Amino acid sequence: MNTQITHFNKGELYLGCSDLLTDYLSSSERALLNQKYANLLQYQEELYSDHLSSDLAVKSAAFQEQLKMQAHVYTNANMSELISDLTLGSSFSALASALRSILREQGTDGFLPNASMIAQEFNTLKGEAESNAIQSKLLFQKFGVMNTELSDIDARYTEVINDIEQALNQEIKQKVEEITQLNQEISANIQAIIDGGKEVGEGIGKIGVAIIASIKVDHTGKPKGESSEDGELESDHSKPSTQYIISGINSIMDGTTEASEAVRQLARNNERLAELYQDLAEENSLLSAAKSIQAQNDLFIDQVALTYGAWTNVETHWNNVADQFAAAATIVASASTEQEILNVIHALELGDIEWNALDDQIDNIKAVYAGITN
Repeated sequence: MNTQITHFNKGELYLGCSDLLTDYLSSSERALLNQKYANLLQYQEELYSDHLSSDLAVKSAAFQEQLKMQAHVYTNANMSELISDLTLGSSFSALASALRSILREQGTDGFLPNASMIAQEFNTLKGEAESNAIQSKLLFQKFGVMNTELSDIDARYTEVINDIEQALNQEIKQKVEEITQLNQEISANIQAIIDGGKEVGEGIGKIGVAIIASIKVDHTGKPKGESSEDGELESDHSKPSTQYIISGINSIMDGTTEASEAVRQLARNNERLAELYQDLAEENSLLSAAKSIQAQNDLFIDQVALTYGAWTNVETHWNNVADQFAAAATIVASASTEQEILNVIHALELGDIEWNALDDQIDNIKAVYAGITN
């Protein structure tokens, strides 16, 4: 006998992916972009403090080294673990689909006699969801540690830069302020390009790392007199100056996409930024290099914070999934009619649509990730 499955109010039992799809899309978009920023930090030319005698040079080189280490950890630990956690979603989707297929092939006559076995299958999925929640919590904690460390590092370096900027004359201050403003606009341009993608991660492929400018950094000695107000350092002519390459994010597309205006704005802003770095370098070459280091690293620091925030509720949503599958197991185990079990199976079928959609998105995310890292 084949009984027609009855439709019911989904609010009674929901076996979909909760808000995990939203969580995964939001966090992975941010994480993938930050992988680009981590790559940028790896390309960032090192400012060797042993060849520069000023306090700013020493602190800038230390800041660079700390951020490069954090970018390395991000790539090899945080990002790879995030992809692994997303894969757990794919695995759960496969298990839920397999259970749905088995139950559909079984036919309705054997549901009630096999209620205990069916309930155990739902409990198995509940256990998988609980395990995924634990893994999500561990990753959230790892991002939290990195976010805190980066915030502390950034605060200390920002204080160093601010102290120097306060001593600058008004003309140089204006250039520094315009550099800061342009870097904020560039960050917005990049986000607009990312947002212009039709699928998660699509916009990531539209940006790349490029050389923005090249400046000559003087090997400097003490400040110009003890009461110098512009923060400029006297050149130590016994040491030659060196060429410092400033890298940044640009678009590798031609501007014919939905995000074409953002692509054009990014190109214009990068051109203007290069001019400003070179102009500032004529007045204070070391500060120009330090500002470029700060801007590139801030992209990474800010994006880590956004990724951390986007992952906040993943553990909760996996626990919600576990609770719903536990509820399904209870209903099946205590069922007195075939229809009660059929309603649970129908909830599983409805949920399977969402789990398949989640699985498809995870495949897209992993493909983009592979393109960034290979």
